[in-house]
Amino acid sequence: MTTTTRPWLDASIPADRRARLLLDAMTREEKVAQMVQISYSIVTPQEADEWARLGAGSFLHILGDDARRIQRLATESRLGVPVIFGIDAIHGHGIHNGATIFPTQLTLAASWDPSLAERMGRVTAREVAAEGLHWVFSPVFCLARDLRWGRVDETFGEDPLLAGIMGAATVRGYQGADIRDADSVIACAKHYIAYGESTGGRDSYDSSVTMRAIRSTFLPPFKRAIEAGCLTVMAGYEPIDGLPCSAHAPLLRRVLKEELGFDGFVVTDWQNVSSMVRRQKIAKDMTEASKIALEAGNDMIMTAPEFYEATLGLLARGEVDERLVDDAVLRILSVKFRIGLFDVPAKVKTLALRDDPTARDAAGIFGHPDHLAESLEAARKSIILLKNGTVAGSPALPIDGRKKVRTIAVIGPNADSVRAQFGDWTFFTHPVPHLDAVPTFRVTTVLDGIRSSRKRAASASSSTKAATSLTPRSIPSRARASSRRRPTSSSSASVTRSSSTARPTTEPTSPLPGRRTSSRARSVPYARGAACPSSPSSSTGSPSSSKTSPRSPTPSSSRSIPARSADARWPRYSSASEPPKADSPYPSRERRVSFPCTTTSCPAGTRDGTSIASRRLCSRSARAFPTRQSRTASRDSRQREPARGTRSSSASSSGTRGTGTRSRRSRCTRPTSSPRS
Repeated sequence: MTTTTRPWLDASIPADRRARLLLDAMTREEKVAQMVQISYSIVTPQEADEWARLGAGSFLHILGDDARRIQRLATESRLGVPVIFGIDAIHGHGIHNGATIFPTQLTLAASWDPSLAERMGRVTAREVAAEGLHWVFSPVFCLARDLRWGRVDETFGEDPLLAGIMGAATVRGYQGADIRDADSVIACAKHYIAYGESTGGRDSYDSSVTMRAIRSTFLPPFKRAIEAGCLTVMAGYEPIDGLPCSAHAPLLRRVLKEELGFDGFVVTDWQNVSSMVRRQKIAKDMTEASKIALEAGNDMIMTAPEFYEATLGLLARGEVDERLVDDAVLRILSVKFRIGLFDVPAKVKTLALRDDPTARDAAGIFGHPDHLAESLEAARKSIILLKNGTVAGSPALPIDGRKKVRTIAVIGPNADSVRAQFGDWTFFTHPVPHLDAVPTFRVTTVLDGIRSSRKRAASASSSTKAATSLTPRSIPSRARASSRRRPTSSSSASVTRSSSTARPTTEPTSPLPGRRTSSRARSVPYARGAACPSSPSSSTGSPSSSKTSPRSPTPSSSRSIPARSADARWPRYSSASEPPKADSPYPSRERRVSFPCTTTSCPAGTRDGTSIASRRLCSRSARAFPTRQSRTASRDSRQREPARGTRSSSASSSGTRGTGTRSRRSRCTRPTSSPRS
């Protein structure tokens, strides 16, 4: 069609006027559909396609060919209104495996450098736009003033001034110099407002704050976001003085839209409207909740598909003013026109990846070396170091820099967890949990970095000592040279070599007090694929013999470990018995047997409530930190047992239960946290 039949396609007309022309051409059903945002993680692909044909205004948590298919269906509808795709990209496009990851907002705030925040937003925008997405649910303008609250790391800290400045810089990075550019995306200031003040630090609980505190402390950061041109604002979960934010007309309409002059649109957080019925109990059904949300000033309803039918019923009965719907839809359409969704072809990707000639170039944007350099600089400038000052002439901490430090204690499971290196909002947990997902690039944990640093320092020290000692007058004899090549007491680690792989395995010469040397010490070489006393088989298939040091770890299994190349690192959560397959994003079969919580068959179209209803058999530690097998899990994976529900011969004869996998593991429930934005 041409601009004669679709006048809103005329790019010479101002965006607000074009939005009005499109609104006038819409039916009531098409208007209400624009207010609906569908999460691709809670509907089937067929249901998502139907929502696209109905004219749903936005989808979230959708990537790749799925997003392109939905966009194609939307643009082929009667009016051809493109979809806005939203994604949780909090500190980088972390839901895309292979994208650049930045420090969290809390870490970045420690740099006190707004330019870093702006550059992080720019890099993230490029990678999100390369996916064909348009909208990031970031930055977070909440203030972290209660350490019991579980989302402290998502904030820029407790200070309103710092949070406002850093957040506004991030907004400018996302939206760029021109929001119509192909690599610019929509920013979203969240969570409006005082979300972090929930009682007792309990997420989504009532925030006991006064209107004076809101205006003096919590509103200024959002004011800076609007002044920076932020196009969307997300309403928080929590009630303020008993009234949920998504039902708070004074805060949404009078303060945000009228006083601050916000001309973008307001989106609810995850299932906020449904929560009015199920959790907060301020509405008896979805019809009443939809009326409350519409009158309060919400423009787009996230993950509450029931809003569509409920609002159409309200309009048919004349229980709500249709002008409220018109105002909300006009704001949504205005944003779509302002970002160039109708005019910039690069922002509307409808071809499948295999058919898109630009897909290869777009794929090269993820994890680009320039982007990784920005992330590295942000990490370096955000690190906080403590100076060991002197007190009464002595160091405050019992560490003397003049003496050589032989042992460093690295404490806590996160120090050697690949998943922990990524932080929150990554492909491990969203849009559906894949806790054993395998990163597409090499990951260095904190423990790895410290070990590498010690090796480099020891190598440099040895080279320096050798260069200074080998003088014409002091060349050692052959016997002394041979003895010097052996590890001495001055070295910080003993070395164990396998005769077939000749790879060193380092262990501290003197374990720390209370150090566990049984299960955890043995699991390190297995997780890293290092050489162990039980070496890989030779080319003829027979295992080679090896000599071990008294301090080398004792293997818990006689099976061999394949050697690991120097330039590739096995993920911590892969199986010890075989390397992960190059063409598989999931760990080995034995790993999945030992940890059934691995979501190897969990599709993106998982139905609502699946994660709540499903039960998995795994240990508590495996569910929280699936980084390596425990001794029990390793034993289970080695011993092939009868299928679940069957009995062994001995068990059948004695009348006792068989030794299936169900009887050997404790039952627990898989984490049921919703993918909150």
